[in-house]
Amino acid sequence: MSLLRVQGLTKSFTGLMALYQVSFEVAAGEVLAVIGPNGSGKTTLFNVITGFLRPNAGRITFGDRDITGRAPHRICRHGLARIFQLVKPFLELTVIQNVMVGRLYGRERAAGQKRARAEALDILRFVDLAELADQMAHTLTTAQRKRLELARALAAQPRLILLDELMAGLNMTETEEAMALVRRIRDRGVTVVMVEHVMRAVMAVSDRVLVLCAGEKIAEGTPAEVVRDPEVISAYLGDEGGRGDA
Repeated sequence: MSLLRVQGLTKSFTGLMALYQVSFEVAAGEVLAVIGPNGSGKTTLFNVITGFLRPNAGRITFGDRDITGRAPHRICRHGLARIFQLVKPFLELTVIQNVMVGRLYGRERAAGQKRARAEALDILRFVDLAELADQMAHTLTTAQRKRLELARALAAQPRLILLDELMAGLNMTETEEAMALVRRIRDRGVTVVMVEHVMRAVMAVSDRVLVLCAGEKIAEGTPAEVVRDPEVISAYLGDEGGRGDA
């Protein structure tokens, strides 16, 4: 059963077609990776799905709701959350206060600040940040800020989470830890759609892969099918059939 359905999604800016007739579905409980060259429309796709941009055409259905063009906060309350490529924690709040925001304003709000703090601490344990709960967010490393951004999104209790380059800028050890975290999120019952350039992670974590190029879908299938697709190799992967950690 499809949790997210995107039909004929089109988004243009002045003189630029960012997305054209993009259609796909995401089943509950799966991990879908979205890959493609820089400028292929991946982040625009996320921005349209989550209400930060209105599409020129097309329809987005989440569960049994048409969420096309709805405000981001309303989409979040329906159970669809995201993290951004450039993480945006509240720098002058503590780590746990950042996560409490999600518990107080998400899909199923915690009953008061005491309950929100307890639930936020549970989420911080899940992402391995509990020992930094009372530290100021601006003191965190890049990898820790990404985990905090993820914790804040999970605090909204989403049914589906969009991850925009979670592994960008991470070293090999941090990337392995992030891959394990994505698996744990899926095992927790949250469906995942992730934009990612680290093909090692795409191959290891995703159930299916969607490939965009110049705003259009050029391929969709299992990771093994996609990396053998001649059009994908030509447009994105190159002659070696993979981009390693690029």
